[in-house]
Amino acid sequence: RTQDSIFVAISTPPAADEAVYRVQFSWVGRGLGRYARDAQSLNGIAYRYVGPAAGDYEPVRLLPRPRLKSVLDLRGRVIPVRGVTMEAEMAQSLDDRNRLSQLDSGDDRGQAWRLALGAERPLNRGLVTFRVNGHRATSAFSTFDRFREVEFARRWNITSFAVPATGAIPGAAHEQEVRGTLGWSMSDSLGVEVSGSQLALPGLFTAERLEASFRRMAFDGFSITGEFTGVRSDDVLRQSAGNWQQGLARVSRQRRGLEYAMEFGLEERFERLEGGLSAASLRYTDIRPTLAFQSGETGLQGSIERRYEAWPLGDRLVRSADSWTISTRAETRTSGGLRSDVEVAFRDRRVREEFRGLPGGTDTRALLVNTAGGMSRGLVSLDWLYDARTERTPVLQEIYLRAGPELGSYVWDDANGDNVVQLDELLPETTPNEGTYIRTFLPSDSLASVNAVRARLNARFRPVPNPGQRFRWTARSLLEVQEQSRAEDRLDVYLLRLSRFRTPGLTTSGRVRVRQDATLSHPGSGLSLDASFQENRSLNELSSGVETRAGRALELQLGYRVNARLQTALRGALERDDTDSDRFASRRFNLRSRTLRPSMTVRSGPVVMQVALDLASKEDRLASRSASVVRVPASLRWSQAGRADVLTRFEVSRVALSGNPVSGLAEFELTDGRGRGTAYLWGLTAQW
Repeated sequence: RTQDSIFVAISTPPAADEAVYRVQFSWVGRGLGRYARDAQSLNGIAYRYVGPAAGDYEPVRLLPRPRLKSVLDLRGRVIPVRGVTMEAEMAQSLDDRNRLSQLDSGDDRGQAWRLALGAERPLNRGLVTFRVNGHRATSAFSTFDRFREVEFARRWNITSFAVPATGAIPGAAHEQEVRGTLGWSMSDSLGVEVSGSQLALPGLFTAERLEASFRRMAFDGFSITGEFTGVRSDDVLRQSAGNWQQGLARVSRQRRGLEYAMEFGLEERFERLEGGLSAASLRYTDIRPTLAFQSGETGLQGSIERRYEAWPLGDRLVRSADSWTISTRAETRTSGGLRSDVEVAFRDRRVREEFRGLPGGTDTRALLVNTAGGMSRGLVSLDWLYDARTERTPVLQEIYLRAGPELGSYVWDDANGDNVVQLDELLPETTPNEGTYIRTFLPSDSLASVNAVRARLNARFRPVPNPGQRFRWTARSLLEVQEQSRAEDRLDVYLLRLSRFRTPGLTTSGRVRVRQDATLSHPGSGLSLDASFQENRSLNELSSGVETRAGRALELQLGYRVNARLQTALRGALERDDTDSDRFASRRFNLRSRTLRPSMTVRSGPVVMQVALDLASKEDRLASRSASVVRVPASLRWSQAGRADVLTRFEVSRVALSGNPVSGLAEFELTDGRGRGTAYLWGLTAQW
């Protein structure tokens, strides 16, 4: 008899006689699993059954295994005669991937050898160089660091299998590479180099590669450079023969600070199978004129690139896509304190009709604008940043991980008493070392194309002090904008049309921040006045829904320095905090706060004592509730520079609530994290 069962993630406490299973899911590859990640309001990650080959996860747990890995490496270098160098290297590795098992332990050890011979000799006012080197590694050899070049697979035309960075290539009996290089150069103005190499992966792959380069600095500022690489390969597993070649030529001329250049590039790969060319076959052809100007600390460069792409269609490569790329870059540094770097690039790529729908077969337009710099002149100092681009970004899922008091900064408050950790029940800690959870955002498995912009303008005003000046003042202004949007009109994003920003359904992440600070002081009397205004608006699209926040705060602080030991201050603040969430009711509130804080600081040698009185009146206009908060924080610190630091803190607070019930983040913000009633907080930290 067959019996089917359905399992679901728990959202309420299970009954005493109900079976509960803890299931571990692992990512097994795109389209290779039966489950997909699912958004939820509970803390953690839920998985939803979507059917065979429709998901990326499986209910399996990959068990960790104790592993031992070591490498012994010996190198030697000898110069028997002038101009001749001989090198040798031998390495042995031990990679026991499961110390609990003796199965297949015969392939835990691997060896590798490398030999090199180099020689150089003057010839015809130049220098002739010759070098031959080779290495061989067994199928079990493994290292800690990368020992192959980053583009090893591409430069050897390997397309059918992956090449690990630190280990042997699976499926090959061993790896052997031999290379010989011959070159002639006359200073930096003229040089020629030719090299040939061979790669052998018995039972898997073999290839030969030819490389050549040339440089010539001709008369009247002309220069010519060229590079060519050609590879012929045989893939044993796929029973295919391939050819890959890449070429680059550049002709330039420099005159009176100007450089004219023309670049030509070609990359072509053929891989023939029985039914024609493989999907890895391609051809890129680039033509790029460039103009550059340099005068002192000012430079300007611009280029236009035309690219032609060809993809396989049957047994031949057919023109598939064309693109234009326009880019410019400018930089300047002046003695007046101005520094600026600007980079702008735009690419328009169009795919032909017969190739639409294939991977990469969509028309694309990409823009990159980046500028950063600063200026300092007189009492004004400016810094700016602007970065705009098209990119792909995932949707984020908010989760909390239990990490202990050393790392945690969030506390779980089981508001509804169901003994189930929910996202809106995790609140910021009130005192140090109180939190046991850390907050993180897990990216989804899919990406969405967005238009992103990030801008910042920071202005500082600091007059030069005048000995006869009675008052001194400083000011700082800050504007920050960040937006990721799926809006079709890119100009709305790139031109910083703030009225179109933070739009639900289009914005994935957006924030605007404005801050203004000013300080006025009278050194002779010990009086100072600090004023600050800031406004923050944000929108974040998470897997649990859209969350928006708008805050505004105005602060004034009057300080009076009685003497070197005693300092007093009076701070007042008006704050506004409007928060909204699609899913969590406890994250919906419109707070209005008024705060008054007198404080006193006493210094006596290594001892510093601070005492304050916080009086706050808060009102949540969204839910008709209010709070009256009275706090008396005090601290005492004793410190010796470089020797010891002891800090003790104590606080008594009383919070009175009225109106509708409140919980979660709304209660935390309304009561400054203290909760209803009287609370006593204390702490002691010491360092030696």
